[in-house]
Amino acid sequence: MSSGPKAMTHCKNLIDEVCNKIDLEEALGFTARMIAEIRASEEGQEG
Repeated sequence: MSSGPKAMTHCKNLIDEVCNKIDLEEALGFTARMIAEIRASEEGQEG
């Protein structure tokens, strides 16, 4: 199993934001939006 390069970049950004920059309430919304964007992207549609 491998991950797409854009997915890996998004994951690293997600971890950085959630761990270092925002509080829990913001993290919940941020995480939901990021997951939706990734799943809707061309790379996300490829599986």
